[in-house]
Amino acid sequence: MACGELHLHFPSITDASKVVDLTCVLATFTDLKKEIQDMSAEMTNLVAKVNSLKTADASIIALLNGIAQQIRDNVDDKAAMLQLANDVDGETAAVTAAINANTPPAAPPTA
Repeated sequence: MACGELHLHFPSITDASKVVDLTCVLATFTDLKKEIQDMSAEMTNLVAKVNSLKTADASIIALLNGIAQQIRDNVDDKAAMLQLANDVDGETAAVTAAINANTPPAAPPTA
């Protein structure tokens, strides 16, 4: 039997009501196969989204680590510190916008 094929063997059936029952079984198996295929596609999409978030998290962590080092390196340079502050403001705005764009609205409270 090849992968993905299902073979069921039943003895000879002469009662018409049992044939209808087997048709229902086949329809159920067909529906289950479609649901499994849909779930597989959904899982693939979910894995891609999680990997994307991991990449975004790594970028934010690298940004924060880079800022900390730049502060240490430029503590005596006021112009560099002001530029760093401006850079942080820009990055903060970009991260905030991304978070807001990807955060669903809160559900209204229920009474």
